[in-house]
Amino acid sequence: MKCNRSRIRLCVCTLLLALLVGCVTARPAMHPDDLQIGAIDFNPPQAERVVMDNGIVVYLLEDHDLPLFDAVAYFKAGSIYDPADKLGLAGLTSAVMRTGGTGSMTGDEIDEELEFMAGSVEVSAGREAAVATLSVLAKDMQRGLEILSDVLRNPAFAEDKLDLAKKRSIEGIRRRYDTPASTIGAEFPKLVYGEDSVWARLATEETVSDISREDLDRFHKRYFMPNNMILGISGDFDSSELMAQLGSLFGDWSPRNLALP
Repeated sequence: MKCNRSRIRLCVCTLLLALLVGCVTARPAMHPDDLQIGAIDFNPPQAERVVMDNGIVVYLLEDHDLPLFDAVAYFKAGSIYDPADKLGLAGLTSAVMRTGGTGSMTGDEIDEELEFMAGSVEVSAGREAAVATLSVLAKDMQRGLEILSDVLRNPAFAEDKLDLAKKRSIEGIRRRYDTPASTIGAEFPKLVYGEDSVWARLATEETVSDISREDLDRFHKRYFMPNNMILGISGDFDSSELMAQLGSLFGDWSPRNLALP
C-alpha cells in the first residue's frame, strides 16, 4: 500500500512538472525588434588633471567610500624600447627596481614594511609601458608614497636580485611553448606585425643572459623621468593635501631630455 502511494505521488509530481514546462514553453518568444530598452544613464566620475612643474601629469579622483588609497604610474618604457641585443631589458629593469631595493632600503626590507601595512608596491613592464602600482590603506598613504618614490627614483639594482630575475626570465622563456595560450601569445604578434617588428620581438636565453646591472641602470636613467610619467591616483584623500605631498616627494626630480625612438 505504501509503495502504491509513493508511485501515485511520483506520477502526480511528474504530471505537474510537465504542465509547468508546457506553460513556460507555450509563451511566444519576443522578437528582438520588439524589445524596449530604457535610456542608459552613465556618468563616470571626472578626474582632476594637474601637471607638476617638472612634467609629471597627475590625475586625481577622490573616493571616500572606503579608507583605501591606490596609485598607478605609467612610463613609456616597455619592451619595444629594448635594444635588439638586450631583449628582456625592460622587464628585468622593472622587476629589479622593486626587488633590488633602493639606496636606503633593501628589497626584503621593503617587503617586510609593506606586509606590516597590508600594502603593496609593484613594478612591471609590458610592450609599450612600464607600470608601477601602490595600494595601501588611507592612513598609510604618506609612507606608501615615500616607498613608491624611492623605488622609482633611487633603485639599487642589487646584483643578487638581478641574477634571480634573470633565472626566472630564462625559465619562462624555456616554458614559452608549453601551453596553447602561451604559444599563441608568442606567435600571434609575428603574424600581425611581422617578425622584425618591435611589437613582435621575443627575448631569448642569450639576450637575457647578456644583460648586466649597468644595462638596467642606463635603461632606468633613459626612460624613468618625471616628464615621461603619468600618475593616476584614487581613494580616500584630500587633493590639495595630496598635491603638497607629491611636491615634497617628486618636486625636486629634474626632467631630462626624452629621446624616444
